[in-house]
Amino acid sequence: AIRGQEARFRGTVGRAKERAESLAFARGERSEATTAKAVYQELRTQQWSRIAWRTGLSCFRDAFGWAAYLLPVAFTAPLWLRGEISFGTVSQTITAFKASLDALSVVVRKF
Repeated sequence: AIRGQEARFRGTVGRAKERAESLAFARGERSEATTAKAVYQELRTQQWSRIAWRTGLSCFRDAFGWAAYLLPVAFTAPLWLRGEISFGTVSQTITAFKASLDALSVVVRKF
C-alpha cells in the first residue's frame, strides 16, 4: 500500500513537471498543487501510521523480552530474601522461565 502511494505521489509530481508549460498557460498550477498536496498528505499519514505501528510492536517485543528476566525474579526474590531458597535457584528459575517463554513465543518472533 505504501509503495503504491509513493508511486502515485511521484507520478503526480512527474506529471506536473512534464506539463509545467501547459499548466502555466492554462493557469492550472493551483489545481495541480492541490492534487499533489492531497496525495502527499495521504502518503504522510500512512507513513506516520506505519511508524506508530512499528514503534508499538518494537516496545511490545522489548517488554516481552524483559519480562522473561523480571517475572521470575519478582516471584523468587521474596523466597530468596527470606532464606527459603538459594541464589542458584533464582538463576535456574530465570533460565527455565526464559526457555519456556521462548518455546511459547513463536507468534511474537514472527513479527
